[in-house]
Amino acid sequence: TLITTTAAQEGEILVNELLFNPKDDGVDFIELYNNSDKYFRLSDLILGRYDKDERKDEKPMTYLDYIIHPHHFLALTTDTSTLKFQYPAQDILQVASLPPMNNDAGIVLLLDKNGIILDSVPYTETQHFELLSDVNGVSLERTHYTGKSYNPMNWHSASTSSGYATPGFQNSQFLDLSQQNNSYTLVSKTFSPDGDGYEDILALNYKNEKNGYTANGYVFDLAGTYIHQPVNMEILGTAGLLSWNGILNNGTKIPVGNYVLLLETFDLNGKVDKKKLAFSVVGVF
Repeated sequence: TLITTTAAQEGEILVNELLFNPKDDGVDFIELYNNSDKYFRLSDLILGRYDKDERKDEKPMTYLDYIIHPHHFLALTTDTSTLKFQYPAQDILQVASLPPMNNDAGIVLLLDKNGIILDSVPYTETQHFELLSDVNGVSLERTHYTGKSYNPMNWHSASTSSGYATPGFQNSQFLDLSQQNNSYTLVSKTFSPDGDGYEDILALNYKNEKNGYTANGYVFDLAGTYIHQPVNMEILGTAGLLSWNGILNNGTKIPVGNYVLLLETFDLNGKVDKKKLAFSVVGVF
């Protein structure tokens, strides 16, 4: 199929995710998102940065004939092997260099081949979620494509369940603006942690109408006796999956029986929601 590429305009291709303070043995990455129905040639795009009101380190991303397809993601890094080892990476490309990104603050620039700015993303370490005790290795994700890049409210730390970064695929904190209510549902109301490959984990799907929720989950038997806490201060995305393998703190498996998962979610404004989800442990093990 013949593909026709075109020059990108502002808003058509975006900086979508930044890892500027990697783990000690990690690497930076910058993720792009093609927010259009067009095809763009990567060699026509330039990354750079602002430093003390000066544009610096502006270089073409690659000289390879690489095309970014409509509504696709691409993460750029100097070491794809390390990135794949540390995160569940998908569409990533190794480049010779990225503009230097300070760990505390900076401004990343995305330009066309004529030097026209297509996107500009100021970032600071203080944008990370307040309850994170360590932000090393945690990316900042754009929450939706219509919000302005310079607005810090349009960025959020990647979720715990995503591994704290999502290079090359949809952000864990992406907001579905049609989602009006929070939703928490068990994939199955039964599970059997016996290692046979069928319903070995208790899995919970969630969708949130906004970012910034943290979750705790407590398991009780039907007499109200506390059994286990499978979810402990989990930083949620806007959608994701929580899972538990049925192993208790003493190393044994949860006994066969009927239970309740009390899921408690809260945000930084102090809003607390609680939901009870019944499930059964079945099987012989």
